[in-house]
Amino acid sequence: MRSRPGVKLTLLALLTAILVSLTACHGELKLAQGAASKAFQSVGKNTGEITVAESEVSRIASKYLVSKEEVAAVAGQADSYRGWSAPQSRVDKMARIAKAAKDNEAVSAGVDVACDWMKGEITTQDQFWASVVEAADGMTDSELEAFWKAAGELADELKEMAENGTAKDKAAAALFCYTYSVV
Repeated sequence: MRSRPGVKLTLLALLTAILVSLTACHGELKLAQGAASKAFQSVGKNTGEITVAESEVSRIASKYLVSKEEVAAVAGQADSYRGWSAPQSRVDKMARIAKAAKDNEAVSAGVDVACDWMKGEITTQDQFWASVVEAADGMTDSELEAFWKAAGELADELKEMAENGTAKDKAAAALFCYTYSVV
């Protein structure tokens, strides 16, 4: 088999970029700006920057059995990575419902519920329903039902990614939950 120097150089450049991104900002990892903006907008806040401390990157990598480089790669590609945009589309749906209900705080609470499902901290449909009802306190019945459905879709998507996805999918699910816990 012939060696292709262009592929080796591309891989070397990608690895270098990942390692640099891990050490940028004094040991912090920066989430792609577009993904960070979407997260802030989803909860009704102005755009900001999301950084992940090196210790948190290590914790995420260890907990989800992925490498720190994969976590860094996902963070840098979050704007265009399907493993990020698919769950974000579920959150966008939740955000539209919460905005109509004038309850932006419900979005981050709903994402927390979905993440707890993914992590196995919520294990039954009854627990999930009760947690969503608490997160969406004050919504009308029809808003609550739509919010519950969107939160359930997010929970199922994150759990599927974490259990059966690629290493990058697992890293994306973990970073996604981390992001919404800090916004």
